Amino acid sequence: MKTCLLIIDQQRGNRELDRLYDDIQANQTIQAAVDLAQTKWFDQVYACGFINPPQSVWQEKMHWHGLSKESSYLIDTEIQRIADQEFYHSSYFPITKELSQFLEWKNMERVLVCGMETDCCVLFGACQLFEMGYNVAVAGYACASSTGLKSHQAGLTSISHRLPKDALLMDQKEVEQWIQKEKK
Repeated sequence: MKTCLLIIDQQRGNRELDRLYDDIQANQTIQAAVDLAQTKWFDQVYACGFINPPQSVWQEKMHWHGLSKESSYLIDTEIQRIADQEFYHSSYFPITKELSQFLEWKNMERVLVCGMETDCCVLFGACQLFEMGYNVAVAGYACASSTGLKSHQAGLTSISHRLPKDALLMDQKEVEQWIQKEKK
């Protein structure tokens, strides 16, 4: 059974968040993703990032221009070093047609998700993968939300209600048990 690690929205602009806010912990989640990739438990490591294009609903209706410049939306350099492939999306739903076709082409059956925006892109991406038939889990300790700890916790709660009961993994030991259980 082929397994991949999917790192969602760990982008260069997120490094700024830790300097601006006390409870985001973007840098910790980047390190957690790198640590996961270095375990060699995964056949492939993929990264996807959000792009806020000109005249998007975020710019037009919310007046938010973050992640619209290449210097902020590119995948974080530490993540680029470990990723076998990068993808970009421009919606709350990170599993694009391109990424979906790529997972199928690579014969992936299991996907471990981590990254930024636990309450949004991580949640929605994990649900997309689940609905597509993948065996999906979320490494909750390797996730964060740019809007703070309360949003992150709300995302974890939503994940625990919308995916199978054993799909939310809260430390590396639980990830290893998920990996080993699925290999049996």
